[in-house]
Formats: sequence, C-alpha cells, structure tokens
Amino acid sequence: MKSRFKFILGYGVLIFLGICEGSIFIKKPSFFNIFLFIFIFLMFYILLWVETYNMLVNELKVEKYISRLKRIFKFLLTKESKNIILINLFTAYLFLNSEKDFLSYIDIIEITKKTPKKVKYVYYYNLAAYKLSINEKGEARKIFDENIKKEESLLGILLNYENNPEQKIVKLEKLLLKQKVELSKIEVKFYLGEVYEQIGNLKKARRFYNEIAEKKSDIYFVKVAKEKVLELSLKNKEM
Repeated sequence: MKSRFKFILGYGVLIFLGICEGSIFIKKPSFFNIFLFIFIFLMFYILLWVETYNMLVNELKVEKYISRLKRIFKFLLTKESKNIILINLFTAYLFLNSEKDFLSYIDIIEITKKTPKKVKYVYYYNLAAYKLSINEKGEARKIFDENIKKEESLLGILLNYENNPEQKIVKLEKLLLKQKVELSKIEVKFYLGEVYEQIGNLKKARRFYNEIAEKKSDIYFVKVAKEKVLELSLKNKEM
C-alpha cells in the first residue's frame, strides 16, 4: 500500500507540474519552458516504467503486469522498444508457467546488436531456466555458458550443485540474504524448500513453502507452494 501511495503521489505531482508549466509556456513561450516540459514528460515516463516493474517484482501481480505491458506496447514506435516489451512478456508468462504463451514469443523476439545487454541477459536467463524446468539440462547449460556465465546467480547454483544438495543449500541461503525484491526472494525460497524436501528435512521445507504460500499472487511458485504445504502436512500426519 505504501508503494502504491508513493506512485499515485508521484503521478499527481508530475501532472500538476505539467499543467503549471504548460500554462506558463502559453503565456511566455521559451526554450527553457520547452526543456522543462520535456523533462517533466520524461520523469512521468520513467515513473510509469518503475511502477510497471514494481507490479511484478514487489506486488507480484503478473496478470496486471502483462496487461500494462500490452497497453504500453501499442504506443511504442521503434522495433527495439517493442522488442524489449516482448522479452518482458516472455518472462512474465514464464512466471505464470503458461508454456504456450511463453513459447509463442520465442519466434517473434529478435536479439540484435542493438538489444541492450541487460535485456539480452533477461532473455537468455529465462530461456535457460525454462530448458532446465523441462529437464533439458544440457541445453540449459549451453545457453548459460554462452550468454550468462554468472555462477553465483540462482540459475548458476541450480546447474552447478544439482548433485550436491548440502552445498546448494549453503549457496541458496547466502543468495537469499542478498535479494531485495519479493519476486527474487520467492524464487530462492522455493528452491530452498525443494532441496530441503529432497534431503528429507520436511520441517524446513514446509517453512519455506509456507512463506511463499502466504503471498497473494498469481505467480506459479505460489500455486505450487500451496500444494506442497498441503502435501507435506499430510505426510507429517502419517508419520
């Protein structure tokens, strides 16, 4: 609620400043007033992007995030900017585990020399994550080695410590402490729950799954975590 209020306040301030600057420009046109008006517009645009990103990483509202991206897409003119939106949509559908929608973007996304490095990283990271999720480990490793190469990332840990659960736990718990946004925390907690479940520590597994299941979100991790909490609770009663 606090972040939502901040964004509303930010929009309100910028709209007010825009109206004031517009009225001043009508009375006294100048290059300085034009510059200020453009600056206010850019601040509004940046705030829009920050708020949209926040929908995904902190509010955890994937469907709402997708809807906003599709509206923004309609107003974009350049191929490069539209491609960035497509990559963000590609990522969002992965968090919904909507395989059909996710795969539909692979053929239309174009990675070129003009694609920003961070955007390329997001694309290849999520493509490798998808390959790992469908057990195409060799392909996931190839994409990771060629385009990501961050061994301490979540994907790097999952690939490098697949057969070493104890070390995987150490790495994941260290990674969890570094996470600042809710989405990243949920991802790491989910895999911690998974690896604790694999080694038979159901108490800790249930703790991590519980923390995820409490979230009000349409993210796939939350759905699976709720199922896991129920499953592990039943196992606990049988023991």
